[in-house]
Amino acid sequence: LQTRLNAERSQIALAVIGPDDAARCVALKQGDSLLVARLRITLAESIMNPSMTKLLWLVPLERKQKSAFKTDRALNDPTTRSYATNDNVAMMIRFATAPTEVFQPPQTTLLDSLRATYIGDQRIRLEWKATSRFAGIRVGDLNAGFVLRRGARGLYDADNANVRFADTVADFRRHSALRVATLAPQGYTRIDTVAKRNETYVYELSFYDASKHPATTMLTAAALDTADAMTKNAVISAAWASPNPASTQTLLEYFLEDRVTVSAVLYDLQGKRLRTLMDAIEQARGQYSTAFDVTALGRGFYSIVLTAYPTNDPSVELSRAVVKLQISQ
Repeated sequence: LQTRLNAERSQIALAVIGPDDAARCVALKQGDSLLVARLRITLAESIMNPSMTKLLWLVPLERKQKSAFKTDRALNDPTTRSYATNDNVAMMIRFATAPTEVFQPPQTTLLDSLRATYIGDQRIRLEWKATSRFAGIRVGDLNAGFVLRRGARGLYDADNANVRFADTVADFRRHSALRVATLAPQGYTRIDTVAKRNETYVYELSFYDASKHPATTMLTAAALDTADAMTKNAVISAAWASPNPASTQTLLEYFLEDRVTVSAVLYDLQGKRLRTLMDAIEQARGQYSTAFDVTALGRGFYSIVLTAYPTNDPSVELSRAVVKLQISQ
């Protein structure tokens, strides 16, 4: 008999190797059984470490069998037996208690930490890079990967340790892109759509090893990292004019935190509306610029008022920014 430890699936396999001498073989009918050996398995803590496993043989062999028989597959008649002296290997004289194979659960190492970035339209992009390692497991048998869970942080709470990760947003068992199938470093990206604005969402990245017997049993889970991102509520976060003062032309630049319908109007110091620079243009999150000519304006100070209305989101109020512009011609 030989032993094989499979720590990844919490199993110990026993292999029975028979001799080639058929002189004292025992033929069994289908469904019958024969006691071959009794053994005691002692585990100090777990079979993750093969040196902590001991097998004690209580009864070596029943009837002291020293041989085995086999059916000649070349004959169509299953009742006909033929025995050859060198068909099989000889039975081991001594029982081996040292494991011949040890399977370790796969592990992963983060090369780039988890990053969460708000990209607008109530979407958060999650990115990380990792490399995995495993011993004694074929890639085809590997059933492991990443799981992303989401929680929300309180308004006045700055500690992610207090977050309850109640929602699973990505799981390698449902999303094949999150499975581990190679030892090479690999980058991962996931887009999550959230329900609320002006909210800080926190994500927990874990690495799981799932057994295939059954596939739903979780054996190993390791939390790797957390990251958070805030869904913006103020849709115009910055606005400026360059050059300022201007003499012939200036560039109006601004940054939008989310998708909005934006307009820009030029006023004088008395609040008189002089010119519409932009009128209800839909733009996504990002930085924008628009140039306009100021040669027709007299010397002095003016105001550019930008207004942004949320697109398909009545929960966000109107956003406004005022840029002071000086004409020096």
